[in-house]
Amino acid sequence: MKKLLKFTCLLALVAVACEPEKTPEPEPEPPVVEAPVFTLTSDATMTFAAEAEEGLITYQIENPTQTGMVDASADVGWIDNFGLQVYGAITFSVAINEVEEERTGTITVTYEDQSFTVTVVQQAGQPGLGSDY
Repeated sequence: MKKLLKFTCLLALVAVACEPEKTPEPEPEPPVVEAPVFTLTSDATMTFAAEAEEGLITYQIENPTQTGMVDASADVGWIDNFGLQVYGAITFSVAINEVEEERTGTITVTYEDQSFTVTVVQQAGQPGLGSDY
């Protein structure tokens, strides 16, 4: 009987020792975060009359980040008043052209580390166009 008990214990030990070792589950791959894609969806060149006018630039952002912000600036003072409150749209003002020459300015729109430019062309003004005579 003692032999049978020893043999049973020995079999139990062998069975436990022969169990395959469990391999740990592999770590799940972190999700792939695609980089944002910032695209101009309106014309890259806009032409305005000599009078003061409002302009609209439209854009699209694929894969936006939680902290990304759109910004716009112009390289000339006669393009200003940028409105950035509506997603996908930027409004701006073009001041009256009081000189007799066409003028050109560039708006740069940025998001994260990406940007695009829009060329603004304003037709030549006429002498006295902005006066109240």
